[in-house]
Amino acid sequence: MERLLKQRKQWKLARPAKERIIFIISMLFVFLFSYTAIDKLRHLEQFSRGIGKIPVVGNMHGWIAWGVPLAELLISALLIIPKSNKRGLQLATGLMSLFTLYLALMLAFAEKRMCHCGGVIESMGWVEHLLFNLVLTGLGLWALRLKKHKQ
Repeated sequence: MERLLKQRKQWKLARPAKERIIFIISMLFVFLFSYTAIDKLRHLEQFSRGIGKIPVVGNMHGWIAWGVPLAELLISALLIIPKSNKRGLQLATGLMSLFTLYLALMLAFAEKRMCHCGGVIESMGWVEHLLFNLVLTGLGLWALRLKKHKQ
């Protein structure tokens, strides 16, 4: 038992390493969300029409077309500000989880699959896109765990 505890301590990251990892993951989300939000806003009509084709969305597509990119930009801002970084990571991980769930449901149940992610991300294949989202969700969870144990 004592040996196991010693091994576990060897794998512990130092505080500066944790902070760097959290910073890198945060900036990854900032880049991704800013990039996709700006692309969605640049092509707002097309994005809104595409969302309108999703059966569950219905007449809410206009609100969602504005809401998603604005939420992505807000989360990016929260991630940049040190005092709100934790909340930003929570929201980024939550939003990425929702996007991942949407993709998984599309893969499982939809005959006609639609992706409205923005930019080059739309050009990914469905499985690659799902894996990409799963990795980002996992990174978000890891950053939150590191943040929790950093204190």
